[in-house]
Amino acid sequence: MFVTTKDFRHPASALLKDEGVDLWRAVEVELRRPWFVVEVELPNDHRQVRTVLATRIEDVVGLSQSCNADGRTLRSVVLVTTQTDEQLGGWIMRRLSAIWVAREPSAPEVRAYILEGNDGSSHVDSRFDTDEPRLAHRHKVVALPT
Repeated sequence: MFVTTKDFRHPASALLKDEGVDLWRAVEVELRRPWFVVEVELPNDHRQVRTVLATRIEDVVGLSQSCNADGRTLRSVVLVTTQTDEQLGGWIMRRLSAIWVAREPSAPEVRAYILEGNDGSSHVDSRFDTDEPRLAHRHKVVALPT
């Protein structure tokens, strides 16, 4: 999630024509969760690309599905995580090649996600911190361009 304050609202926001759209000079973010940098190409002659920073994998899946429906092209999804406590801080960025969904073994109605990196790595997004081998009934929900 993002937290914004009026102190960080950019003055150029007043010039925007779209109601409810603002520009921000800074936002506060929760660093203990994975983030997703998503590039989307718009369907026009200028090959305009928009970059979206998403906080939930469900939003990335939804964006991918809406791109397929309205002519936009999903160009890339990058998983951004912080390094573990044993390491000296910083960011780890991995381009994703696929998103898989699975069921939590202790609560089959709850979804977990397996994020496959184009380098062969994987990252599990599980509410119960379930390790990947224990996740059941997995299937690929999004194949991403690499």
